[in-house]
Amino acid sequence: STMCEFLRVVESEYNAINPYHNATHAADVLQTTHVLLQCGAKKFVSKSLEEYSLLVAAAVHDIQHPGKNNNYQINARTEVALRYNDTAVLENMHVSRLFSHVLGARRNIDIFNGLTEEQYSSVRACIIRTVIDTDMARHFRNMSKLKGYLAEMDGVVDPKEWKGFQNGIAASKVLQFVLHLADISNPAKPAPVFEEWTDRVLEEFFAQGDAEAKENLPISPLCDRKTTSRASSQIGFIRYVVKPAFELLEQIIPESMGEILDQIDSNLSYWEQALVKEEMEKSSLDEP
Repeated sequence: STMCEFLRVVESEYNAINPYHNATHAADVLQTTHVLLQCGAKKFVSKSLEEYSLLVAAAVHDIQHPGKNNNYQINARTEVALRYNDTAVLENMHVSRLFSHVLGARRNIDIFNGLTEEQYSSVRACIIRTVIDTDMARHFRNMSKLKGYLAEMDGVVDPKEWKGFQNGIAASKVLQFVLHLADISNPAKPAPVFEEWTDRVLEEFFAQGDAEAKENLPISPLCDRKTTSRASSQIGFIRYVVKPAFELLEQIIPESMGEILDQIDSNLSYWEQALVKEEMEKSSLDEP
């Protein structure tokens, strides 16, 4: 009952008017994290509390999201950007909100009740690291770290070896990466799910771009409704971010990624065809 009440409160902490960063997105990321764990990532869990921490982090990773990303927060010099010194602004806010408000103000939903001080410190540290690693600014840095671990271990994919490497830091990094991939996994979902999420994220981006234009701020990438192509936005995202990330995960848990990568390739092909249609329609409108 404590967990159910906790999840109800967490759901209420999401901004329902956000087209994308809402409670449905959180539930999707939580479910996808669970799936990736079952696909093989669970073998990298060293302690049961580590898996528990990962799933809690998935549920809370975007609480109180204002619908405008870190670029906006920093450029607008918002209170939250100033508080967190322009570093992983929203991610720091999300995890701080969990411990200061969701749990701090309502001890009757303390899902960590019964843990020793050492266990609680470990769980808290894991959740903080994992949520902050969902910041897209850290994406390529974290990719490089995992590639470095693979190189240092000569491509070994035995989870036992990863758990023993650098006192378990490498294995923990895999789990953090799993949540990050769950967070950007929309292009790995079948139709019509990937299209629905695309439209929702672009709706939110365009609203941000409108606000940025009104406030004379730089318009963030993919936020200008006048210049952003629906198809092109997804082609670039898949080619340069999502597909390489899942290909890297395949090197670490090779037994289960094939079907996911096939879906990503299928969705990439869909958007490439959609781009051709977009360009044809644009050409026809430009003709005298």
